Amino acid sequence: MTESTFLAGRVWERAELTDALESDRPELIAVYGRRRVGKTYLIRGFFAEQICFELTGARDANLKEQLTNFVACLRPVCPIRLRCRPRGRTRSRC
Repeated sequence: MTESTFLAGRVWERAELTDALESDRPELIAVYGRRRVGKTYLIRGFFAEQICFELTGARDANLKEQLTNFVACLRPVCPIRLRCRPRGRTRSRC
């Protein structure tokens, strides 16, 4: 993605994302902040070639609804049979 495609003022964020992408270890990236500042745009643009699954949680949904939605969205891209576990600890093999 070209520099002009990104939002202005995202130099530090792009550097962090580049470090994570080039790392030899698994990385978890948490992106948070005020609404409507370009978080999703940044991630979708930066990782356009790498994203194989994307999900945004449903507002005001309970845990069971969130997990059901997660499984329904993940199922087409994950060959492993998934079940929701709405009580206690949840986990997925994908």
